[in-house]
Amino acid sequence: AAIKETVRQTDAKQVLSEEVIAELNKKLYLIAETIGTQQMVEITYFVPDAKKDGGAYITCSGCVKKIDKYKHTVVMTDQTIIPIEQISAIEGKMFEE
Repeated sequence: AAIKETVRQTDAKQVLSEEVIAELNKKLYLIAETIGTQQMVEITYFVPDAKKDGGAYITCSGCVKKIDKYKHTVVMTDQTIIPIEQISAIEGKMFEE
């Protein structure tokens, strides 16, 4: 088990530029303005590994139910909770216009 754990690969967390952070904030603002309109989005975020350095990037698709400004999280309609600090990308048709 210890050997398997040592061999298991994790990803390093990317450091985002100020421009990317500003773009993500703009997209989160747009999402907040359209909550309830069933706009589909894809959010890619980092999940730190519990046992070693690094983690994995996960993409969650669906509609945003709520943006919790106090807990700094995005809550999806499927109850997935995404920490805003861990978001690396947000995509969706609503951003193409």
